Amino acid sequence: MPAKVNRGRMTEAIVLAGGLGTRLGSITESIAKPMVDIDGQPFLAYLLTYLCTQGIRKGVLAVSHKWESIHRYFGASYEGMAVCYSVEEERLGTGGGVRQALSWTELEDIFVVNGDTYFEVPFEEVLQQHRSMHRDITLALKPMRDFSRYGAVTLIDGKVTQFEEKQHREEGYINGGVMALNRHVFDQFQLAASFSLERDLLMTHLPQLDVGGFVSEAYFIDVGLPEDLDRARRELPDILSVADGSPG
Repeated sequence: MPAKVNRGRMTEAIVLAGGLGTRLGSITESIAKPMVDIDGQPFLAYLLTYLCTQGIRKGVLAVSHKWESIHRYFGASYEGMAVCYSVEEERLGTGGGVRQALSWTELEDIFVVNGDTYFEVPFEEVLQQHRSMHRDITLALKPMRDFSRYGAVTLIDGKVTQFEEKQHREEGYINGGVMALNRHVFDQFQLAASFSLERDLLMTHLPQLDVGGFVSEAYFIDVGLPEDLDRARRELPDILSVADGSPG
């Protein structure tokens, strides 16, 4: 169980690393989705390296599918960051996975990061906005043009007011897969053991929540589709250098 909750500098992040990766086909038959290869290193190594550069000192990996491969590679630490594993015995969805992983954390506000996206937002600025506005959740939003793969997020005066279904759009904001979350946000709702963070919490209970948006034009990539995985293999090694081999 966690130690006393405090509001110190936000140095903890939950990484949602339990996805099945079905859209990647045979690539993820034998490995967990975040372990797909990028220039000889797993994608998750790039993501954790970036978290380290943003001051994260504890990464809690919410894992399920083939999680043992993640544990074998990263062990209990990575580049000075403590690594913990919140293992789902049954599929909990993104929301249930985050709620379970909170037991490994101490702080009042936690970062939650998708394990299959890389978004170079400045974490300290997200935290400052999140706390100054006393938000329940602050989403890092990526402006995008000519897209249909993602749902859109409506932002008015810094506050998220609507989540729109996937359809082709000329421009809009998308959820970039990084959020600051107050650990008590789940307490006010009756939620199932397994639930979606976006659909069952954010979309369903948006009128009862104070959700902000932090807009950033920073580099973003989602490795959930083969064509984007190929692009990540071309681009990420030039953007961020990661340690060779298993840090252990």
